[in-house]
Amino acid sequence: MSKQQSNSHSPPTPSSFAGSILQTMLKVSAEMLDARSKRTKYGNKDALLAEMFLWDEIASYAKKYADSLWDQAKADGVYSTEGLDAGQHTLVEDRSFYMALTLAKPIKRLDEQALIMALKTSKFKVPEPIAKMFIENAKLPTKGQERLKIVER
Repeated sequence: MSKQQSNSHSPPTPSSFAGSILQTMLKVSAEMLDARSKRTKYGNKDALLAEMFLWDEIASYAKKYADSLWDQAKADGVYSTEGLDAGQHTLVEDRSFYMALTLAKPIKRLDEQALIMALKTSKFKVPEPIAKMFIENAKLPTKGQERLKIVER
């Protein structure tokens, strides 16, 4: 693997299952990228984009496959989150793994229409257009979501 393609993250302990997975993926990806660079010879930018594309594709396939396994495990009764209170929970354990759950308190969201009706019927009798204006003025701007993707031609 060239310096441009080296992974700056510290891999997990090689003796662990996670370490074995990472070592195998890095080895196979390096072989694929080296074979591609011998065929294309386009330079560093192409090599970097190719590596980014490779890992994005791996992540995409892995996410879809993992999601289907999570769905299957829940459907098969391997774990359940029903009836649990907020906090830390261990749902499933075996010799090598355990499933940990951190359950946050439910988020309370503002029901704008309910607030408008409450203000309208309160002793202050706030007209609906004024209440809507206050609600709009109270909203804070946020940064738009960015989504970058490497696309193979």
